[in-house]
Amino acid sequence: MRDPDETKAEQVRVRRYASIIAVGWTAAVAVSLLWNLHQERQEALSVAISQAQAAYDKDVVYRRWNAEHGGVYVPVTPDTQPNPYLSHMPERDITTPSGRLLTLVNPAYMTRQVYELMMKQNGVRGHITSLKPIRPENAPDPWEIEALQTFERGEAEVSALREIDTEVYMWLMRPLVIEEGCLKCHAAQGYKLGDIRGGISVAVPMASLWNIGQGNIPALLLGHVVLWLFGLGGISFAGLHMNQRIQEREQAQAITREAERRYRNLFEQAPVMYVITRNEEGKPVIADCNKRFASTLGYSRAEILERPLADFYAPESVTRLLEDGYERALRGPFVSEERRLLTYDGRAIETQLHALPETDSMGRVIGTRAMYMDISERKRVERALRELNEELERRVVERTRELKERADENETLNQGMLAMLEDLREINLRYRETAQQLQQANAELEAFAYSVSHDLRAPLRAIDGFAQVLEEDYGSQLGTDGQHYLERVRAGSRRMGQLIDDLLTLSRLGRRELTRETLNLTALIQKIYELFAEERAGREIDFRVSDCPPVQADPSLMDVMLVNLLSNALKFTRDRTPAVIEFGCQTEDDQSVFFVRDNGVGFDMEYADKLFAPFQRLHRTEEYEGTGIGLAIVQRVIHRHGGDVWAEAEVDKGATFYFRL
Repeated sequence: MRDPDETKAEQVRVRRYASIIAVGWTAAVAVSLLWNLHQERQEALSVAISQAQAAYDKDVVYRRWNAEHGGVYVPVTPDTQPNPYLSHMPERDITTPSGRLLTLVNPAYMTRQVYELMMKQNGVRGHITSLKPIRPENAPDPWEIEALQTFERGEAEVSALREIDTEVYMWLMRPLVIEEGCLKCHAAQGYKLGDIRGGISVAVPMASLWNIGQGNIPALLLGHVVLWLFGLGGISFAGLHMNQRIQEREQAQAITREAERRYRNLFEQAPVMYVITRNEEGKPVIADCNKRFASTLGYSRAEILERPLADFYAPESVTRLLEDGYERALRGPFVSEERRLLTYDGRAIETQLHALPETDSMGRVIGTRAMYMDISERKRVERALRELNEELERRVVERTRELKERADENETLNQGMLAMLEDLREINLRYRETAQQLQQANAELEAFAYSVSHDLRAPLRAIDGFAQVLEEDYGSQLGTDGQHYLERVRAGSRRMGQLIDDLLTLSRLGRRELTRETLNLTALIQKIYELFAEERAGREIDFRVSDCPPVQADPSLMDVMLVNLLSNALKFTRDRTPAVIEFGCQTEDDQSVFFVRDNGVGFDMEYADKLFAPFQRLHRTEEYEGTGIGLAIVQRVIHRHGGDVWAEAEVDKGATFYFRL
């Protein structure tokens, strides 16, 4: 939970960040305004260049027309006098039959007069020039000299802003290339077709274009001011909203803190024992407990926390806890059963356990939350009731005997029968109350199986040994039927021995401690496959193995598990040619899922729920040998590793056993 001072500091940070964002927003709007003003200027320059290019293109067109016609004759006027630079031409001046004097106007003369008219009308200037001008007035200025030199180097156009008589112009200049009509006047200068003999420059006044751009500035300013104010409003609103959310969160956290305080008080002051465990590799470790639990067992809370829960269980309860009790509590939704706890001085306490899964903020199960109720007094009463039931049974027997002895006394017999019926009803009620004792007896069967397995091994060895002696020493005297019966005795003892071995393996799996190592299952199953040389002899088997990622597991337990799976695959494919057995892996939900697949006889999925139960077989012993323990061992190994195992199959189409750790 957050401290209220931290909440205030966070609100201050939100206001500071809002101020920084506002400054950044102001800078962004200012940059945008400057950029738009720059774009307005660039637009004016682009329009000026376009106008200059259009004027140049027009000049070139009428110059080309004039050159193609060898010039044009116009009347001589004060503004259009005979061109002294064409005096070498015999027909420069002609007189019409009517006596009118005409003079020849070449392209350069015509261009010069057009530029003079454009200057008067719209202020656009023009100048035809060359590095070798015929007319001195056409000599280039320094800027034009530099432009003409760039044309010599291959440039097609030059433009720049220039100031003339305090007025700014956009100057554009392009080269003039010698054409056929140009040689009439310029061949004497040594020019040839395609040579650059000069250029035409056009100057467009910028004042009017600047004025157009200036007219857009108020709108730009207004738009950016509105945008700036809108952004500041959004930033302010966001800052206020965030501060409001922080206040709401603080209020919610205050409510949560109060709820936690009340829960803690209830947890500590409860008259029953509460324990919260954390799941560590399938084993419960005590993460928290209340005072009642510690005081009842005679420990301090510091002596209990972070210790395995099994340390405080009686031995028979430890076995049930580690085998499946804790797994069932983790799976949920609710577990209720009896457990015996041990106090500091070794005294056993009968308790009723109620447990449910404990989850984290992401909904993942991380342990259990359990309540233990001391039922020692109730158990004492139940024992007393059992003794009462036994007494009642004894009384019923005595009453029955008396009734038989007094069979001739009908009235007494009837009264006795009624009393006996009443006693039987009372016994029946008592038996219902004690029926739950049968559940505990079932849980003790596994320990009984372990004990019986050890006690039966020695007699079985004796049976098999004596049967072997009979077969070796007296086999010829027994006859065919005797030898057959003797072989059946030995086969039965071997099968019983195998069953005992499987029972011992199954019981050891629940008691031995896991030793996890990095294990390559691919290499392990290949090694196991080589050990089945006798089972593979004379068979055609296609054994396929895929490279799978390493796992953290107990090598011995995994060896036992894979031996059982591979043994089943070899057994149930003995009638297949070729037999196909495959070990591989796949990824599901970011977890590696391993499988053993075969093309054997398979099974009906209707009976899949019985597959992993001890002594459950889906095929007859005459067809396929076995004890029905192998898959139970497989399931126990996988569950010890915190994983799960399942199977998919189809009759006569093989089976696939999947497992993940």
